[in-house]
Amino acid sequence: MNDNQALTGRPQAAPTLQAQKLTPVARVQDHVAAPEAVNSDLTGLVQGLQALNPELQKYGNAQRQEERTNRVNQAEAAAYKVEAPRDALTGSEVPIPEDLPPAFNEMYGTAYKRILTQRAASQTATDIISEYASTKDTEGFNATAFLKDQRQKALAGLTDPQQVEVMGKHLDEVSQRVQAADNQRLLIQHQENSKATMGQLALTNLVPGQSPEEMLDKANYLVAQGATIQVHPSATVKTIVQRLTALSRDKQGLPELFDVLDQPNAEGVTLRSLAPDLSNEIDVAKEHARNQRERRIHEETEGNRFGMRVVLDNDLDTAPATITVDRVKAMVGKNMLTAEQGASYVNQARDRVAKMALGNEATQAYDEGILGRYEPEVQKKVLEARLGPVITATWKTLMGGPEVPAAERQAAGQQLAEAVLQAHSKARASIPVEALTRLVGTAVTAMPDANGPSSAFLASAALYKALGGAPQYRDLYFKGDTADIMRSYTTLQDSFGRDTKTAYERAYISNSPEEKERMAKRVNDPAFLTEVEDTARKSVTGASWMRLWGGAAGFNGRPQNDTEVGTWVSAKVKEFWKANPQYSREEVIDRVETMARDNWVMDSVSRRAVRVPSSMGGDRASEAFSDFTQAQLEAYRKKGSITADSTIRYAPIGDTGMYTIQAVDGSMEKSMGQVSIQEVLRRYDVKTNLQPEEAKKLRQVSLDLRAGKPIGEVDPVLLAKGRSSGFLSRTDIGRIDIQQNRTLMDSLKGTTQFDLGKPTNSNTFLASRGSVKVDHKLTASTALGLLEPGNGIPLPDHLNLAASLVAAREGVVLGAYQDPARGAGQNIGTGYNLKANAATVDADLKAVGVPPERLQDIKEGRAGLTPDQAKWLTQLSVKRFEPKVKAVAEATQAGLWDKLTPPQKAVMVDVAYQTGDASQYKKAWASLAKGDTESFRQELKTFYTNQAGQRTEDTRALDLRSSLLQGLPAWKARLTVASR
Repeated sequence: MNDNQALTGRPQAAPTLQAQKLTPVARVQDHVAAPEAVNSDLTGLVQGLQALNPELQKYGNAQRQEERTNRVNQAEAAAYKVEAPRDALTGSEVPIPEDLPPAFNEMYGTAYKRILTQRAASQTATDIISEYASTKDTEGFNATAFLKDQRQKALAGLTDPQQVEVMGKHLDEVSQRVQAADNQRLLIQHQENSKATMGQLALTNLVPGQSPEEMLDKANYLVAQGATIQVHPSATVKTIVQRLTALSRDKQGLPELFDVLDQPNAEGVTLRSLAPDLSNEIDVAKEHARNQRERRIHEETEGNRFGMRVVLDNDLDTAPATITVDRVKAMVGKNMLTAEQGASYVNQARDRVAKMALGNEATQAYDEGILGRYEPEVQKKVLEARLGPVITATWKTLMGGPEVPAAERQAAGQQLAEAVLQAHSKARASIPVEALTRLVGTAVTAMPDANGPSSAFLASAALYKALGGAPQYRDLYFKGDTADIMRSYTTLQDSFGRDTKTAYERAYISNSPEEKERMAKRVNDPAFLTEVEDTARKSVTGASWMRLWGGAAGFNGRPQNDTEVGTWVSAKVKEFWKANPQYSREEVIDRVETMARDNWVMDSVSRRAVRVPSSMGGDRASEAFSDFTQAQLEAYRKKGSITADSTIRYAPIGDTGMYTIQAVDGSMEKSMGQVSIQEVLRRYDVKTNLQPEEAKKLRQVSLDLRAGKPIGEVDPVLLAKGRSSGFLSRTDIGRIDIQQNRTLMDSLKGTTQFDLGKPTNSNTFLASRGSVKVDHKLTASTALGLLEPGNGIPLPDHLNLAASLVAAREGVVLGAYQDPARGAGQNIGTGYNLKANAATVDADLKAVGVPPERLQDIKEGRAGLTPDQAKWLTQLSVKRFEPKVKAVAEATQAGLWDKLTPPQKAVMVDVAYQTGDASQYKKAWASLAKGDTESFRQELKTFYTNQAGQRTEDTRALDLRSSLLQGLPAWKARLTVASR
């Protein structure tokens, strides 16, 4: 080679060449843009430049790739616009755009078909899934056949291998999804079918009223049945739990149902152990059931408490004699009454019984003319009962106003006055009729009416005038301002002839504060003072005052000490008139007469007036002093303390109501001691109100009190008489109340500890007695009916409770059935054993109303008892057991039986009824007497032989007995809740 070789220059492009246009050159699987050939030299030049310039080559490749991408995107966009892609796959050819260079046709078609195929495959998959969802539940549906049919439809008409491949992949995927869903569907369907089958089996086999043994057998049967249809034991147990929950919910709480899940079967396996994952769910369901029941029993108990209190309150008003200590003792406890509340009911009842008894006596005393001997409260009720209708009728007539003729009003007023006079003069009532006092007071003391007297005022005036002949009784109804206004009114009418309206106006004016102030100036008027002195001097000597000695003050003639009385009257005239100068002479005389009646009584034996403390005068005091004087004279003369001519005087010691008793013989006076008016009245009341035997009993009570001896329970009626008559002093009454209340509280509280624990309130009623089904409703109604006093055979409260407990524990079966105990024979009713009572069974059945011709049918099971006969037979049975139980108690410790409350007694009778032998529990009685509660509870357990022949504690009986001990409301609530 020549090192000095020269390089030839590069060919230069002619300056006249135009720009070259690039055109596509189609090659297999290679579409590039190439310039349109102009000449070989130019082409070689460009290629040479490209080869020499990598950047230019790179640029050319990018340009070609961009064009390819744009054309692919164009094809895909066109494919996405097709509305029915599946139809397009087998329809017309691919639509090539007019501006598409031929070199891109194949590329465009491939992209177009690819997108079209993908869209069709996706839509087909969606349609298949939708079709599956709509047809899978049709009868005879088969997923394999369905998918095969769908694949054939999807591939029909496709010839392009790529399209077939894409569609096939989508079909494979959707087939897998559908097959998996269908397998799950079949599994679920199988499970649901199995579940429905198990649910139906549970619904059929687990029913209300089954015994625990029956329910356990049925539950184990369900597990076995579940295995035959390939249901896992845990799923069967879940179905059982759901059924038990439904049964419990329907009865608003049956927690004992869930105990079946913990009872071992013959192989020792429990249902709970078959589903350990459900253990918490079981516990929650059982606790919820327990809470439901407790809530219901609590609500029912509260309702019973309220209802029983209402009954007690009603009986307190209408039948207090039914509220006995035993009845209240049955209610005292946690759920009804405290001992204090119970004692209050008993004491109120005793008091009302006594008052009713006194009221009955007083009603008779009204006719006998001795009503005044009774307490004011007793007199008031009798007067209201006797005079109430008369007062109402006559007052209505008097209030009739101008429409009622004057003669009719006058007759009505006279009738009312006569009724009042009869009550006080004949019946000897010492208090006014309260209703009439209110009517009069309201009518007279109301503000005066400018139009004149009201009908009520005129009625009161008519009564005032009608009672004018007996001022001592008139004063009971017209007092204070009422008396002053009415006195002025009648004086102005009768003495001064004023018309009704004028007299009415002047009566109120004369008693107004202004008039009283104006008239007070009369005190310094010499003429007025002279009139006062003159009236006072003539007060006991003038003819107008003869009425004082004629009975107005109860004297029935002048007393031997009339000068003493006259001096007092004269002094009162001066004292009163000077203090009340607005009164007229007649009004003063009237008022002083009233004072005399309130402050003096006549001793009819000595014919002397006795001065008494203000307002204590009256017939009763007069009779009491007369009787006391007679007794004193007889006693003194018998002793020889005074002569036959001696008489008795009572010298007041101040105004205290105390007197020095003086025996007077001529001018000789001898002091015989002192006495109070209260003692004189008490002695008289005792004598007139008490029979000799009653006085004797009360005297013994008083002596025992003073000696510190226990008095026991005293008849409340007798105590009331002793209190009202004054025979018993206040000290005696206080001691009696304290002692009797202490005894009552001890009785209500119960001095014996008797605790069987807190009840669970489970398994109240038996489901069966061997092969005989027990009727829950009948058992409940019988047990509740036996709680009602006087329902059937009359029994004391504790035996009513015992009969109810027996009925609930034994269950009520009206026909004869075999006793579960071996060799025990047959029972009927509430566990009445025909074999054990063979000697009395005929008499017992007849006693409860079974006709003689049906006896044999009853005993042989061909006929049954009526519900009432079953109830009465229970009452008859417990009544027969009580003496035996009481004998064991008293043999253990004297008085032990009486220390028990009615529920406690009922429990002991029930235990004896269950075992048939009252003496079997002597150890329990001994523990009870010693106060050993724990030992007592252990000794009182009862047992039975179960189906497996095992001796088992009767925990259900214990639970029922502990429930009864919670109180009557709680016991009734348990029976009521369990019966629903």
